[in-house]
Amino acid sequence: EGEEEGEPSGMGPAPLRWTVEGISARMEQRARLKRSHAQQENTGRKKFRAASLLHGGGGGYAEGDAEGGAREAEADEELRRVFDKADFKRMHVIGQFNLGFLVCRLGRDIFIVDQHASDEIFNFERLQAHTKLNRQPLINPVPLEMSPVEQLVVSDNLNIFHKNGFDIRNSGSFVPCMCAVPYSKNTVFGADDVYEMVDMIQQSQSLSNKHIRPTKVRAMFASRACRSSIMIGQTLDKRTMCRVLDNLETLEAPWNCPHGRPTMRHLFVLQKSTRR
Repeated sequence: EGEEEGEPSGMGPAPLRWTVEGISARMEQRARLKRSHAQQENTGRKKFRAASLLHGGGGGYAEGDAEGGAREAEADEELRRVFDKADFKRMHVIGQFNLGFLVCRLGRDIFIVDQHASDEIFNFERLQAHTKLNRQPLINPVPLEMSPVEQLVVSDNLNIFHKNGFDIRNSGSFVPCMCAVPYSKNTVFGADDVYEMVDMIQQSQSLSNKHIRPTKVRAMFASRACRSSIMIGQTLDKRTMCRVLDNLETLEAPWNCPHGRPTMRHLFVLQKSTRR
């Protein structure tokens, strides 16, 4: 007997509809999407070069080294431009290195923070903002040779001079006289310090001029801040390390200590791990 030819029981496999052009277009679309994601990731991650030890920058310099000083200035400018001071509070402390540095992580970026320099600049800015120097009255007031413009600068900013320990008054001949100077055991102040402050006020871009200090006063504060700060070789617990970072977030210029030592440098970027 011969076999009977049966009717088809259902639909057969659906035909594939594709073209070389369609596959090429989809591959190109996926490649563009991948490039876009990579670009967004790179844009979101901060770029450090001048302030990165990995690229040989921002590692300090010897006194008199003009090239090293220029590198440090470039590193400081990069940190001001790229690093948000609020990021200090978002940093995660990994630990202490060599009893002198904090190793910290912000996202995938790893930083090293100088514990002494960081605490020193915090103490220095605190002294700058809140210290009012005692005054030593002079038996014989010292006349100050000033132009009318300089006299106007002094009269408009007497509170700044008082805060720094100077008392300046007009004599009977309308010539300003220095009647008192800051008191310090180891530093002698005079008319040159007043002239320096006048120049600072004239050149200052700050509307308040609240941190105008003569060079000798800044040196006094820098010395006090250094002696009262966390020292290299001192073991720190986790709470103290976090406090050092939190203090940096409150400062106007947290990038260097008053002696020029950098507080922080970028080390490297953690690479994403790939699982096989």
